Amino acid sequence: MRILDEKQDRISQEVPEGPQRMRGIAGSGKTVLFTRRVAQMHASNPDWEIAFVFWSRSLYQQIRNLIDKHYRRLTGATPDWNKLHIWHAWGSKELTGFYRELAFRWKCRFLSFGDAEKMTIHGESAYEAACRNLEEECKSCPSLLDAIVIDEGQDLPASFYRIAHHALRAPKRLYWAYDEAQGVDSLIVPNASEIFGRDEQGRPCIDLSGSYASGMQKAHNMNCCYRTPRQILLAAHAINMGLFREGGPLQGITRKEDWIALGYQVVEGDFSAASVKACATVMLQRPDKTSGHPIDNPEFGAPLDKSTILVIHESLSQAEDVDFVATSIHRDLESGLRPEDIAIVGLEPTRYLFPQIEDRLRTLGIRVLSLNNQNKDQFHQAGYVTISSIRRAKGNEAYKVYALNLHMAGALQAKSPEKEMIARNQIFVALTRTKLWCVAVGRHGSIMKELLDTSKNNGFLRFPAFNQASLKRSMSDTDALQENLCSQTTVSA
Repeated sequence: MRILDEKQDRISQEVPEGPQRMRGIAGSGKTVLFTRRVAQMHASNPDWEIAFVFWSRSLYQQIRNLIDKHYRRLTGATPDWNKLHIWHAWGSKELTGFYRELAFRWKCRFLSFGDAEKMTIHGESAYEAACRNLEEECKSCPSLLDAIVIDEGQDLPASFYRIAHHALRAPKRLYWAYDEAQGVDSLIVPNASEIFGRDEQGRPCIDLSGSYASGMQKAHNMNCCYRTPRQILLAAHAINMGLFREGGPLQGITRKEDWIALGYQVVEGDFSAASVKACATVMLQRPDKTSGHPIDNPEFGAPLDKSTILVIHESLSQAEDVDFVATSIHRDLESGLRPEDIAIVGLEPTRYLFPQIEDRLRTLGIRVLSLNNQNKDQFHQAGYVTISSIRRAKGNEAYKVYALNLHMAGALQAKSPEKEMIARNQIFVALTRTKLWCVAVGRHGSIMKELLDTSKNNGFLRFPAFNQASLKRSMSDTDALQENLCSQTTVSA
């Protein structure tokens, strides 16, 4: 979907006079909205130096094309790429990025991936170590940019945000979008109070409650999914949180307001202490107003077999995976799909699985675009089926997605609650890459059982009530909680 709804169109034209946060579920239009905002800012303020920062390198081509398209529509000209930067979070010699560019401009020490990896502490990633080092060195460095727009904010460490804020000239136009369910390497939720801290009175240093003097809101929530059919999104959220998991959910929310923020209605039950003690049933549904996919529209008239939208296939071995996927894709192409309409993604390990699938497809005369270190800046190529890791698939989409190795998110395979939550996030990303059909493939076990349980709920999610104390990770919106606290304080005063 490249057309914004009325609310999105209004937000895309905003240029708030300070930080702004965008929380949005997968497929809600965050990337399209921000590329349009960047194009509009550049057209209105050609002297501004603006950066669009993102995490997945395979998004580079899509982001550049969207910005170029929006800017040409507004001006009839080509963007000035010396003023408008599209930066991968890290950057490389052949394609510079946020960290690399700022380190060199500020004349700070630049760490390669290998150097940063050697400096990691307390289980942090190489990028976290690089940002931590740059944050320590840049305290006296001058501001450089007029606006920074951040996509895929859930993948970036808190130090990255503080560096970005420092790099901005007043009034600190820092705009970021995130979906905590799509954090495939970390469990960070980029809430302002946790990133920028609080003052001596306990108030957030950057308060995202309410609006600016201009009337523009400091935070927005986008809960309508346009990319992925409702049936698949329900399954993705159920697996992501572990709503049908033996032993109970690992991560999730228990406030009605937070479920509404995700686009759900609580139609039965609650999360009170009495309900939790009684294991009472909670029932959720996604109403039509937050289900923006065409096939979820009651007036959708084209013939479509709904049973094909989400197919759950249990396989016995990797050899069966290869046979099943290759045969299915060959059938897809004979049925009229184009190769570029299809993507294969999978949870690790895929070191042997992907090459075997690629070889089998080639023997069938099917060309394959395999995303690797030599090919990492695009996701689609006409006439080619895409094979991608979850990390490189993130932010991209295809009409039909084969999601493999889903059993690797089970507790026995993941081996720790933290790794299991990250693996469940990866399944969420895999399932929500689809624009229409998804085939979920894995071995018999807990994850496949949860998927099958979800598919039996006839458009609802029914599960036993749980509370925050039982979770390993809360997905509540703490910025919204801060706003509620401020509102209550104002009323009581």
